[in-house]
Amino acid sequence: MHAVRNEVNTSDFGSSGFSFAELRLLTNGAPVLYPAGTTVFAPGGSYNSAGTYPFPPERVVDNDISGSSNNRWYSDVMINPLVVNMGRPVSFDAYGLYTSYNVTNRDPVSWTLEISNDKSTWYTIDCRTNETITTARAALAGPWALDIPAGQLATDVIPDMSRTRVAAGATLMLAAGALETVGPLSGTGTVALAAGASLTLNAFDAAVFEGTFTGAGSLALSNGVQALHGAALDGVTNLVLAADGLLTGDATHDGDLAVRFDGGAYRGSIDIAGALSVAGDAVYALPEDADLPYTLTLFTYASADSATRDALAAGAETLSVPDGYVATVRVTDHSATLSVSAPGLILLFR
Repeated sequence: MHAVRNEVNTSDFGSSGFSFAELRLLTNGAPVLYPAGTTVFAPGGSYNSAGTYPFPPERVVDNDISGSSNNRWYSDVMINPLVVNMGRPVSFDAYGLYTSYNVTNRDPVSWTLEISNDKSTWYTIDCRTNETITTARAALAGPWALDIPAGQLATDVIPDMSRTRVAAGATLMLAAGALETVGPLSGTGTVALAAGASLTLNAFDAAVFEGTFTGAGSLALSNGVQALHGAALDGVTNLVLAADGLLTGDATHDGDLAVRFDGGAYRGSIDIAGALSVAGDAVYALPEDADLPYTLTLFTYASADSATRDALAAGAETLSVPDGYVATVRVTDHSATLSVSAPGLILLFR
């Protein structure tokens, strides 16, 4: 989610507009601070916007909840949707509003909260009508959990077709047990997978991820080609190659990795510091323009059990190669290497 849109419908005293000090996002009860560079827009501006004491919409995303008299947005226009652009993916599971330092009758009581990944298509995640707002000033009203369909977690709000770029220094965080599907993944930032979290990449378009996975969660791939380039998969305990997914490129892993083939294919090279285990029937893919003979180190690892070594070797049979060539996977105690070559005489020139 890159952007939030909050549209206030009514306040306690609508004839003079509405006011609040901060739109506070939360994850597991902890504040989610707005990233540097966050911008806001409200078509109706603010009261006294050109005067001595302006109350602009930027005040509600300044991470300041001090309660000072000028630290608030005061809109004298009732229909004045606030658009917050954070410029990078941000996850949250609840939100609240910090009240202004004065005038309880201007507290919002009805509103709609929406999110977007492209500022074009918006998804409603909460809608409130005639809420009872605390009369305390500079205080948090709420928090309110996001309106997510039953059986899903808050981070499911990112649309499955959203191209997701995690910029350098940014973190896409999935809470414990969260199930999330996003579009093609790119960038050099961090994807943090809490225990039991699962991220699925709907790889409908080409993308390259060069960042880092941290934590202890699962990564699944489906519906297209997802490339890695120097990525660190340290936080991925389980890698699932699902229907029509193809993983390419190179990566490292500082621990153990379990790979499950579940309708997808593999054309990558992952250097694993720990143990590799493979479940399902391994399926490999050649580049469309592969120069033959062809060689690719699929995995290096500290250890692999016999079932894993057998599965890696058997995957060679899934490749369709030109007449006169043979595909084999040479599996040792510490590596698996794919080769496509033409068997025959070996000529030694001296």
